[in-house]
This record gives sequence, structure tokens and C-alpha cells, in this order.
Amino acid sequence: MLAMVGMLTTARDAGAVESRRDVETDHVDAKDDGGPRSVGVLIHPMTMATGWYGGEVDVALNEHGVIGFEGDGLFTWARGAHVALGAAYFFRRSFRGFYLRDTVDWARAAAGGVADSGFGTSFTLGYAWTWSVGPTLRLGGGFRVAQTDIIGAQPSPIALHGFGLKVDADLGWVF
Repeated sequence: MLAMVGMLTTARDAGAVESRRDVETDHVDAKDDGGPRSVGVLIHPMTMATGWYGGEVDVALNEHGVIGFEGDGLFTWARGAHVALGAAYFFRRSFRGFYLRDTVDWARAAAGGVADSGFGTSFTLGYAWTWSVGPTLRLGGGFRVAQTDIIGAQPSPIALHGFGLKVDADLGWVF
């Protein structure tokens, strides 16, 4: 009984992202983190509210660096596609804590005989919460700059150009 109380009061979560130099020497137990978090699958709920559906896959490169691939599609009164490649630096460890993220993206949308496409970049600063079992929430904000080409005779109601604010609100699971 005394050993059980001692074990319960001294046990703590193993939250560190392990590197290739680390070797797991203890047995797997309920408090073991199962190794480094290396892949995240996320959705973008705020963009889904505007009709863009898609998600993101992030892969940890090391203890602080993550590279991400995004894809979204617009299937409402207009049609569109958005793809992005991003890199994030986590100040604490991958998928946890404060992060700085940069993305380069391409988007195209069309409606009513008018099309708009272009390239852009965005920078965000935020915070990511990842629980030990895998759910994650990432919230951040920053700015976006885009250059577009409007194709058609009318002004585009779906313009993707200029400078603007960006909200990074993602929900998912990290493995």
C-alpha cells in the first residue's frame, strides 16, 4: 500500500519530444508518452464556416521544427482550390507551446464567369495545446500578403489579393 501511494505521488507525464539520440530504457506504462509526437492531422473549423473544406497534415522534422501541407476546396456557389506549404517553429517542443509559422500558398476561385487566382504568404504567431493522448488545438494570428490575377470582364467578388489579417484556428489529433 505504501509503495502504491509513493508511486502515485511521484509519477508525472513524460512530455518531452525525444530525439534519435534518446533510447527508451524503461518499460511502457500508463504515464509513458509513447515516444515523440511526429505527425498531426488537423481541420480548419473557421474556414469550414465560410464554405472551404479541407485540412492539414503536419510532420515534425526535429524537436522544434514542423512542416505542414494544407489543402482546401470550395464547393458552394463558387468553386475553388487552395494549397499551402508551411513551416512552424515551436519554442517549447513540436506541437506544444508558442509557435511562429510561415506559409506559402496558391489559391484559385471562380464564380459567375470570373476567376481569381494567385500566390501569397502568411506569418502567424500563436499557441498550441496538445494533450498526452493526442487531441490538439492551435490558435494564432498574424498577417497575409497575396498577389492575384483576376480573369474575366467583371470585378471579382472573390478577390484574394492584398494585405490582411490571418487567423490560425485548427483542431485535430497528433500521433
